[in-house]
Amino acid sequence: MKKIKTAILGFGLSGKILNGQLIAALEDFQVAKVFTSRADEVAALFPEAECISDAFDAINDSSIDLIVNCAPNEFHYSYSLAALESGKHVLVEKPFVNNLEDGEKLIAAAKKAGRFISVFHNRRWDSDFLTIKKLLEENELGKIKQFESYFDRFRPHLTEGQWREKSGPGAGVLFDLGPHLIDQALELFGRPESLFADLESQKGHGVDDYFHIVLSYSEMRVILHACTFSGVSPRFKVLGSEGNFIKYGMDPQEAWLRAGKSPLENGFGLEKEEIYADLYRFNDKEALVEKRKSEKGNYLEFYKSLAKAILENDESLLPVTASSSLQSIELIEKAFLSSKEGRRIEL
Repeated sequence: MKKIKTAILGFGLSGKILNGQLIAALEDFQVAKVFTSRADEVAALFPEAECISDAFDAINDSSIDLIVNCAPNEFHYSYSLAALESGKHVLVEKPFVNNLEDGEKLIAAAKKAGRFISVFHNRRWDSDFLTIKKLLEENELGKIKQFESYFDRFRPHLTEGQWREKSGPGAGVLFDLGPHLIDQALELFGRPESLFADLESQKGHGVDDYFHIVLSYSEMRVILHACTFSGVSPRFKVLGSEGNFIKYGMDPQEAWLRAGKSPLENGFGLEKEEIYADLYRFNDKEALVEKRKSEKGNYLEFYKSLAKAILENDESLLPVTASSSLQSIELIEKAFLSSKEGRRIEL
């Protein structure tokens, strides 16, 4: 059986906990090199992999088929471009790039090289998001009038050594969490007609740690929100002509992987009943409330689809296209402009 010889660049939360453990669970991949100083951690997850101190040892290795780019955001473009020009397929952690122009160049480079480039938008496979997709497909809420997506966390203090909280390319909460929320909105509703955004550095460190974005679709509004001073916000509110869907609690897959449990173990992707959403229906006298069981989340599906696309040389099988991810980057750029100028941006 042919395996996809893989190198991982970076071995922190993304490289080890998320991408690494998903890759380790599937037989289609063979991790040969990991760019990191964490040799003991690499040996524990990938005993046969070589720990390297220079990313280009992997990028220029002719035996490598796939580069998984989990380096800090400032290296998403440069490492990915070099890998494509060296004849590698590339998977990039979100955000895809730090500006629209770089994304366009990477898409062109992939086409020129005859290789695939994809982006790790794992939250398309969140349990609650899959539940909402099913609700909308089955028209259970009627015509959607308002969709709200929150990614709030109570982190009132700066984290020492955290590059995302320091000024630089791709820093700040909009580049960190915005790609998740924007990508999910685009998956559900497509391209909006206009955008208005408010960004702020509430901790006063000069990097955005708060955003509130309103996307307009005719009379429907999509609200995307993130801040670091709330630990009790809902995850989703979906308001329709026939009912409401209110969801608290996060998809459990990241927490499962952080705990060191395999995604192949029973229970992966299943939410506990206590965080099932409330589904409200209304009549003239009262609100009728029922718990809505969450669909099973499945981050493994991303890598199964990626492997199939590479092994069958079929770009249509990619789990996430770079062009769809680039739409999120465009909206992030527009959000910065909207907040700076204090105005709605027509799209």
